[in-house]
Amino acid sequence: DSEINESADKLSKTPEEEIIEIEEEREGRCKEIIQKGLVLKVCLEPSRLSPKDGAYIRMRYLEGLGFKDMAIRELGNGADEGRLERKVDAIRKQFTRPRTGSMARFRVILERVMKEENLSIKDILG
Repeated sequence: DSEINESADKLSKTPEEEIIEIEEEREGRCKEIIQKGLVLKVCLEPSRLSPKDGAYIRMRYLEGLGFKDMAIRELGNGADEGRLERKVDAIRKQFTRPRTGSMARFRVILERVMKEENLSIKDILG
């Protein structure tokens, strides 16, 4: 049934609507590539982002891991619950510390990279 509905939708679209839809999809993919590229470039910036901060940013934004998943990756699957919870708390604190945490440092470098690339928030988010 879903294939029939999709075929019917395609037949009911004008060529202009199809072109607009294709362009919107392409624009979305381009923005996603720009976003991931900027995140990666910032994570590889050695001057202001420590290797550990870069790893946290990559795990969180490029791999989509939560704090618990990040802790499991660092400790391994065999860690006891108490140790795991302490590691989750430590990662969360490191990530969210206002001026010196991973996210704060990432934001400073991201702003500098965006300026170098002549990009604005609108270019990235739409």
